[in-house]
Amino acid sequence: MLLVRRFILFAVICANVFRPTSASAQFQAGAAAVDITPVLCADAAADSRNSQYDTIRDCYRWVHLGGFSPYVPFRTDARLATGIHDPLWARSLALRDNTGTTIVLVAVDLPGLGRKHIGPVRRRVSASYGIPTTHIIIHSTHTHSAPDASGYWSTLMSGNNRRYGEQVRTKLYESITTALDNLRPADIRTATATHLSCIERQTGVLKSDPSCSFPDSSVELRNNPASYDQYLIQRDQRDPIVRNTRIVAAAFTDTAAGTPIATFVNWHNHPDTLGSNNRLISSDYPHYLREYLEQNGGGLGIYTVGTLGNQIGGLRGTPVPLWNTIGERVYETIANGSRRPVLVNDGWDKIRSTGYEVADAALQALMHAAPINNSRIRVRATNLDIPIDNAIHILGTWSVWHDSVEAPERLRYHWPSCWGTLGCVRAEVSLIEIGDLSLLTAPGEIDPAYALGRTKSTAHYGPPWGSWKFPAIHGIDDRMP
Repeated sequence: MLLVRRFILFAVICANVFRPTSASAQFQAGAAAVDITPVLCADAAADSRNSQYDTIRDCYRWVHLGGFSPYVPFRTDARLATGIHDPLWARSLALRDNTGTTIVLVAVDLPGLGRKHIGPVRRRVSASYGIPTTHIIIHSTHTHSAPDASGYWSTLMSGNNRRYGEQVRTKLYESITTALDNLRPADIRTATATHLSCIERQTGVLKSDPSCSFPDSSVELRNNPASYDQYLIQRDQRDPIVRNTRIVAAAFTDTAAGTPIATFVNWHNHPDTLGSNNRLISSDYPHYLREYLEQNGGGLGIYTVGTLGNQIGGLRGTPVPLWNTIGERVYETIANGSRRPVLVNDGWDKIRSTGYEVADAALQALMHAAPINNSRIRVRATNLDIPIDNAIHILGTWSVWHDSVEAPERLRYHWPSCWGTLGCVRAEVSLIEIGDLSLLTAPGEIDPAYALGRTKSTAHYGPPWGSWKFPAIHGIDDRMP
């Protein structure tokens, strides 16, 4: 049987998938989406001098958007929302194999979600449904245009966004339990793909990896642009240049009715397309990616973000092939009479086009996939207690670890490595196998090089930085089962 290597992220998710053969009717899938958008008052404004929540009207007078600048009350340039462009969601995918082993994968449209919220939700679901907490994976899409529920951008202010955090917990539980209640026999198909990811400078031809040509460093690209391709859709803003343009998708179909339940897609790009100037609540390109899936027979769209560390994204005017609002790529006729895709560099058109481009590539790949015959679920999880040796870290993240935090999520102290004032932060890493699909999870923003590896290189920046040497590393892709 041919082994097809895939790498996807759920926080970090890797997948190695065998070519599928026949279906398994005993596998079950269920999905649900619950709106977590904060309700803005009709007169909401970018002014935080009044109390945040109107208890009479049950709405927010103002909401700070996390992802860029911190919230400081006396500053007038804080990113306070002026409206809602598209809703935020908690989207859950529940899966169960023929032995009864159950997992739930959850994607929530927030910049980040701390353990102080995730832990209580997992324990509540576990108590209600008998599912181990390690089988409930809650992930943030990392949009930079949503509230800071966990306090990462307001860490010195105890209680900021506490009300919204409590609302998110309630809706996370609703999303997860609804997906579990919706479980029904399903077939699963998986596929790996890529997208157009570079422009050949001499000809203007759009290409995909591995045909793209880039150096190891941005300084080399800047000094010798004619020797390399131009970024398309995704750029690496920090050296050395390592991009991950792989798309991994899984489609879940009702076995009896043949109707779609959900389509799961994983890709690697920061949802921060408009930068810090945006003041509208939005999930960014994940909104349009899911919209395209749902409008084209994919069932409920569920998106998870992958190796976006080292600022993998579409900022700085990175062009994207333009898609119109009815889901069609836009072309222009050039001098020789041929057609080429129109490119867009900024704005909501770019955000929509990014989502549609990736979703279309995923659906095209899934069209040629057959159901897999082995849908057994296995979960292995371990906790890592990471010592803190930086007192500024404790000061800067005080509310994350001390405001409304239950005991299991607090800083940990044990001899000999986690002792003293600073203690340890606990992180969880999981390996999840769904038949021939393997998912590796890890917290934070993961560098694509950790996944794919990189070659040894040297970057010459000149004064005052001089030359920097980057050693070769092996990626986890080589070590997946």
